[in-house]
Amino acid sequence: MIDVLIQTHNEELNLPHALASLKGWANKVFVVDSGSTDRTVEIGREFGAVVIVHPWEGYAAQKNWALDYLPFESPWILILDADEAVSPSLKDEIVQVVSRPVDRVKTAGYYINRVLIFLGQHIYHCGYFPSWNLRLFKRGMARYEDREVHEHMTVNGPTAYLKQLLIHEDRRGLEHFIAKHNRYSTLEAKSIYNSRASWPGIKRMFTDRVARTRFLKDRVVPRLPAPWLFRFFYMYVLRMGLLDRRAGWMLCSYIASYDLFVYSKYRELRRLRGQHHSRIGGLAIPEGQMLVAHRGNVRGTEATIKLPISPAIQSPPPAAPEKNVSVAAPSPIMPANSVRVARSAHPGKAPVSVLIPTLNESSNMRRCLDHLQWADEVVVVDSGSKDDTCAIAEAYGARVIQFKWDGKWPKKKNWALRNVDFRHDWVLIVDADEWITSDLASEIAQAVKSDQFVGYYINRRFIFMGQWIKHCGYYPSWNLRLIRRGFGEYEQLTEIGNTGSGDNEVHEHVVAAGEVGHLSTDMLHFAFPSITVFMEKHNRYSNWEAAVQFEKIEKTSAVIGSTDLSRRRKLKNLSRKLPFRPLLRFLYAYIWKAGFLDGKAGYIFCRLLGIYEYLSVAKYHELKRRAAGIVTDDSLSDVPAKDVSIPLPASIESPVTTDASA
Repeated sequence: MIDVLIQTHNEELNLPHALASLKGWANKVFVVDSGSTDRTVEIGREFGAVVIVHPWEGYAAQKNWALDYLPFESPWILILDADEAVSPSLKDEIVQVVSRPVDRVKTAGYYINRVLIFLGQHIYHCGYFPSWNLRLFKRGMARYEDREVHEHMTVNGPTAYLKQLLIHEDRRGLEHFIAKHNRYSTLEAKSIYNSRASWPGIKRMFTDRVARTRFLKDRVVPRLPAPWLFRFFYMYVLRMGLLDRRAGWMLCSYIASYDLFVYSKYRELRRLRGQHHSRIGGLAIPEGQMLVAHRGNVRGTEATIKLPISPAIQSPPPAAPEKNVSVAAPSPIMPANSVRVARSAHPGKAPVSVLIPTLNESSNMRRCLDHLQWADEVVVVDSGSKDDTCAIAEAYGARVIQFKWDGKWPKKKNWALRNVDFRHDWVLIVDADEWITSDLASEIAQAVKSDQFVGYYINRRFIFMGQWIKHCGYYPSWNLRLIRRGFGEYEQLTEIGNTGSGDNEVHEHVVAAGEVGHLSTDMLHFAFPSITVFMEKHNRYSNWEAAVQFEKIEKTSAVIGSTDLSRRRKLKNLSRKLPFRPLLRFLYAYIWKAGFLDGKAGYIFCRLLGIYEYLSVAKYHELKRRAAGIVTDDSLSDVPAKDVSIPLPASIESPVTTDASA
């Protein structure tokens, strides 16, 4: 009667629910997987599905390939996402349709309405309900249009609408929800840049909702001032998202941010004048694999980008550093027998060992290592990179050591400080997205000759959207990075285990057991070369923030040689108790810390900081729900009656959707 197609990638939490809703009434279920690393393939086979592993081609292309080449048998095909499930009432309605002789059914395809479950709550407003998607069609009568994202199906024949509901719930949580929309916004920005929708004509503007929506999004919205504000007002007020309570507020807030991502990434492409093109492969982009803004010419398909910073230009004097302070060591930082006598440096090299923690940093490694040729030793501590990170490091003469974290303390940098046999007494900690300028290298070489201090703070310049962020609370940014072995290591702020934020110290700072100084030359930090990379990193970092708030941990370090850092941490702990944290974070960075002086890049950066607070708050509430055991009903039998009583649209042949993200 009916065959089902499900497209998957790492769907072990969702797939059992989708397959269970098909059990006993679907003829064949085809699962097309694009290289899952979890139990997705195994689960599909356990349920009796036909599992085919096919390299990822794109959202529309992958499904079109399946429609062209898989051995479907039934006259009807149903397409289902892995995070969707067919409700019992929808199953009965579909069975009633496909049980009739196919030549007696004039309709070629049927639209099915979806209800989204977000943070455990059915979303009936926000522009997300009703959400019509053409999913059931006669074999050979439908195909997806050629789009990278938000693709719709075109049908060769008349269409109609089913009354019952498809349940849409992604059980992988907010982290995956954020990552998915980060990818979608990248693809949508590229789509707008490469082929913006043309004027559909007067008639289609009033009769074809998809054509109208795409024209407005491609041609009108990018020209609006702050289009994300219009999106929030539309979803939360005009589409009554306020009636969906906390879940509605959080959904409207994030989808409004999604518009900011699309707008900002579109602006990035315009700024780079189309030179930043590289096909996004797979379903996710690991950290460090996005193209970064480099100085000068970059080989291959990457862009030629000129940054407004040159080592030859004198840097403006940094803000006055805090007074050097002496601090008592909290405990012996390293075992006495682990400290070796420093060995002589090679001629022309500074007697410094550089520590670089890495994970899939091939796009950053060459430029980072180019700026470390002055150091006598470079040690790369890697976490199992799957790209060319290690090969590049070894080609530059660096020593590569593999590290596998067990979810406990210490994390990677501390483990390296404790266990790596460095050649020299002085260790410089550098991330792969940081550059040590020649002036800073000379200052470091002089500093390590002195016995006055056991460590040195180095100031960082954050480069965002090709611009130095001088305000927003991100400059000055002092970090204790140059440390004498045995006299410092990273603090342990919490005893929280693995939160999914990574195996590297992020918010922790180095504790020094002695007097510390400040170097006067800045390093360059390319942590956020694009909006996509910012969101990827902060999606993980917000896991840690949410866990700290959930566990009610308010530790601050009393042994850091920085009164400013201690003050900021106390304010951070206080802010966790305040309402409207995302808005307050934006106002703090943009107004109080003068982010407006950084122009458009400053505004976007401050908005992203506010979104980071949103992620932390939303994930905190997600943790509370899970701890309270609040789950949605897997049986799908208790869907409120009002879900199925909505008026059906008139039957038309063009796709119709009210999905706010489409």
